Amino acid sequence: MAETPDMLSINAGGTSIALPVGRFRTLEEVNERNRQFWLEKSEEIEKWMSDEAVLRSTINHLEAQELLRKPLGFQDSFEKALADADERIHGEDRRFKQFQTDLAKKGGAATKADALQQLILGIVRRNGNITAPQLLEWLGSHKEGPVIFDIDDESGLVEGEVRKIYFTDRGKDKSAPVSGLKDRLWRAKRKLKAEKKIASR
Repeated sequence: MAETPDMLSINAGGTSIALPVGRFRTLEEVNERNRQFWLEKSEEIEKWMSDEAVLRSTINHLEAQELLRKPLGFQDSFEKALADADERIHGEDRRFKQFQTDLAKKGGAATKADALQQLILGIVRRNGNITAPQLLEWLGSHKEGPVIFDIDDESGLVEGEVRKIYFTDRGKDKSAPVSGLKDRLWRAKRKLKAEKKIASR
């Protein structure tokens, strides 16, 4: 059998045997990879065994298998029992830390909320039950503040015109439709809910 990129052909007693070796091309490379794999496994097992809670849970699990008289072929190996115990005890913490890391990465890459959205988030922090009409009323009473400088008067609009909120964001004058307040309020409440969930862990 000819050698292919994913197979290594060996002649064993006249019979050609093809071994899948991935990107490795010689038996020396395969053996070195195996040595590295088991070296890493040994270090992992030592780490698990040095954790008293993991080791105790592992021993309890193996003893339970014996008491239940499970056939040998169906019993977990010591290594698997260690790995499972480590996952039971520390898995949730690892997943939460990874979640925080991923969230931080997404936060860094995400577009920063504009000044109006940041203002709405601040309002929601003080009053989580505020409605969109109440929010508009609050903004209207603070339209000469550092963020809002005007809101279209509904009675002054001609037919087909969109009522807008005018605000300053990073030194620039911007506008947003009043009809979008409901969506902005929903996003602010969702963000606040996510923050509380993380803080409660």
